[in-house]
Amino acid sequence: LKILLLVLLNPITIGAMQPPLHATALKGRNVGLKAARRRQPAHAATLTVLLVIGATLPAILSIPTQIKTRNALAFSGPGNLQPWSSCHVPERGRFFTARSAAAGDESEEVDTWRQAYDLEAERSDLIASQMKSEISKLGEDGAKLREEFESCIVDLDNSIPTRPQGEVANEWAEAYLAIRKCNEQSELKMAELRTKFQVRIEAQAASMAPEVKQDFGPIQYKGITFKDTSFQRFAAQNGSSIFFLELALPLGLSLAEGVVQPQGSAPARAVEVQGVLEGGSAFEDGTVQAGDLLRCITVPKRRANSNEGMQQDVEDNDSAEGAGIALGLSAGALTKALLVIPSSSSFPFERVLEEIQANREVDNRVGMVFERPL
Repeated sequence: LKILLLVLLNPITIGAMQPPLHATALKGRNVGLKAARRRQPAHAATLTVLLVIGATLPAILSIPTQIKTRNALAFSGPGNLQPWSSCHVPERGRFFTARSAAAGDESEEVDTWRQAYDLEAERSDLIASQMKSEISKLGEDGAKLREEFESCIVDLDNSIPTRPQGEVANEWAEAYLAIRKCNEQSELKMAELRTKFQVRIEAQAASMAPEVKQDFGPIQYKGITFKDTSFQRFAAQNGSSIFFLELALPLGLSLAEGVVQPQGSAPARAVEVQGVLEGGSAFEDGTVQAGDLLRCITVPKRRANSNEGMQQDVEDNDSAEGAGIALGLSAGALTKALLVIPSSSSFPFERVLEEIQANREVDNRVGMVFERPL
């Protein structure tokens, strides 16, 4: 067909096919020179169409037939991949597209998947190294975070398919997709680990602050919250946690008076939990432990009306002598205050026990702030 077109479109052949004007004019009795000239543009248009067809038809006939890929997974494979980090930029030239691999032989496709798998394996090793480094910074807390880190890192989890040993493209493709998915999950878990690490660092710094100042509550009675309660931290050197708890009487706590040595201060009196007895509300709750220090307790207080300045009654001032009291934000004559237990012996230990029992006058519940040395 090409040869025939070349012959037909040859300039000599075209010139031979076009009749001369004088021959056309003499052909027929009624055909004149004007009619021959009118036919000349039509001949030129026909030749132009033939030239265009002759120029494009060989190119159309030379287009190869598309070959469909033999591997359905190739469409999601290395043809659409980018190296996982900038350090692998030189590796881009090693990748074959999925189409070219499918159009080629099986060995090229296997090489493509193998290279992609190796890059993800390197990425997995890097994630595992970073995770171990992050965990080692936390010490004992790191071991607890490791238990929460439910990722599929190659060195720490056996759920990832092992490296294929054969030359089957599908096996390499499935192994690559599996390890890539696990790496993505591991990076998300790594971000969570870093967030928890930052929270632990901030909590550790706060646990060693020499002064505690925070809000406690609310309690059940009128929803009172005790604002900006502050006291000296006894275990600032090694750190301590502070928590608030409201329980019903009887508590079932065995309390004793002891002496502690705050950092940079003189020895101080402290109320320590010696034990938690069965049958009490503290035993049922399970939060308080032996060794916890009782720092604050709620006490019932009488308050004047709002137009009298919301001051405490005179007869109640003696019970708060030498102690810091944070009044709850609530209206009414009867309310509760948060008593910071004084660290001096001028406030007897027996008075602490009496103030705890005084909560029976209101709702039979006592709010308590504890300090737990770390």
